[in-house]
Amino acid sequence: MSQVSPAGAGSQMADQVSGSRAQEQARTDRQENEESKADQAQRRRQQEEARTQRQEEARAQERAEQTQRREAAQEAQNRENNRGQNLAIEQEQGRGQAVDTVA
Repeated sequence: MSQVSPAGAGSQMADQVSGSRAQEQARTDRQENEESKADQAQRRRQQEEARTQRQEEARAQERAEQTQRREAAQEAQNRENNRGQNLAIEQEQGRGQAVDTVA
């Protein structure tokens, strides 16, 4: 049987305590690392959501501007059509008046 001297027992106990502390520190480090990764993943998701929202807002703004341009073009076309119709009516009325005065 081997006997452990009191000094050796103390050294063995110190080694065990040191090993236990190292294991605990390793667990703490792993947990902090996992939390850090989770935080980074959450920040990436939030950034992606913000980017998606900005893109959607930009597309909505572009659609609104296109609608506005289309409506303005339609309005201009309608004014032009009305002007042409008014000229045609005025010309017809002018011919009618000319015929009335000749007769």
